[in-house]
Amino acid sequence: MRTIELIPLPLEIGDGYFKRICEINRFSGDNKESTKEFWIRVEHQVPEGFDETDCSAYLLAMIFDAMAENRNIVIRGAVDRALLMNLTEFMAAWSVWLPDSYSFVDIKVDLVIEKTPVNNKAVCAYSGGVDATFTVNRHVNKTFGFASLDLSAAVLVHGFDIDLDNTSDFDIAFERCKQTLKDVGIPLIKMSTNYRKISPISWEHSVAALISSALSSVESLGSYGLIASSEPYDALVLPWGTSPMTEHLLSSSSFRIIHDGADNNRTEKVSKLAQWPQGVKDLRVCWEGENNQQNCGKCEKCVRTKLNFLASGQEIPDIFDKPGIEMISNTILRTDMSVSEWGTLVATAKSNKVDAPWVKEARKLIFKSKVLNKVLPGDGKLRYKVRRLLIALGIHKA
Repeated sequence: MRTIELIPLPLEIGDGYFKRICEINRFSGDNKESTKEFWIRVEHQVPEGFDETDCSAYLLAMIFDAMAENRNIVIRGAVDRALLMNLTEFMAAWSVWLPDSYSFVDIKVDLVIEKTPVNNKAVCAYSGGVDATFTVNRHVNKTFGFASLDLSAAVLVHGFDIDLDNTSDFDIAFERCKQTLKDVGIPLIKMSTNYRKISPISWEHSVAALISSALSSVESLGSYGLIASSEPYDALVLPWGTSPMTEHLLSSSSFRIIHDGADNNRTEKVSKLAQWPQGVKDLRVCWEGENNQQNCGKCEKCVRTKLNFLASGQEIPDIFDKPGIEMISNTILRTDMSVSEWGTLVATAKSNKVDAPWVKEARKLIFKSKVLNKVLPGDGKLRYKVRRLLIALGIHKA
């Protein structure tokens, strides 16, 4: 029997930070195959009465690794009962969606606990992008009725979209995000983790579980963790790492994970963000550019975001290195998610009676991408390489 063992190690406490560490052992029967350490560092004071044996954050982070390797999980610590129940259903969903990639595995834990919520406040994952900025804006302004929550803090994690070794770009991104949130009185907590250094799991699958792992490390600040939506309810793509179908299954008794914003598509979010100049001024949407310090203006997400503004009847803001939209024909839609995003973009432009030349070019891109995705289903990276090869051979227009 193959297992993965999670052992909570003593908390490391320093000047203004604490670091949670978990020893991860992989076994084949009684034979230990490997030992690694997974850690989460939080630039914040240690919460009073912090339970070092609580392994909820470690389990959330490593759940995909266990499923991918078909290893039963052994936890030498405590986990909340509700989280264990929810993750059982979570694994069931992913093992049905992608049975060749993920298996349903058993979880054994030394101590099952039942935690209680600390208050009615919320903490929010924040990257400076459109989705997260929209989430902050609507909860601060209480525009979502009874579902509006009081935000006690936001969290930006180093080691997610910006490599852990790239401290300069992360520091700049952190300061930009900090200034945006300062405008509405929300403190930003800096966190970091080595997870993506020790795991090969696809970010597109594990993203919500990892964000939940990070947020649960500061659950002393609130009983709700907000994760901004990607796709709207009427254009969901499955399977995907962030989804209203499964995100609530990352919740415990004391910390409820909320998938926020799926009642709006990206263009609608951009339209509503126009009322918050500071929120637009420091938007950080680019993750493919060579320089993480700014929006490159030419990658798929940058191009799409510029078109989101145009589709909502607004001008392209001065936040992109290349403000024009000449790059549509060069854009590559690597995943079904990207194709869906562009489809929603064009549909929203039509409903807003926007009929500029770029709309026709976007339709062409969607059609070509759908054809390529049918020829090469499943692997976005392979699609990207083949398209680049076709361009190099002169078969496909660059």
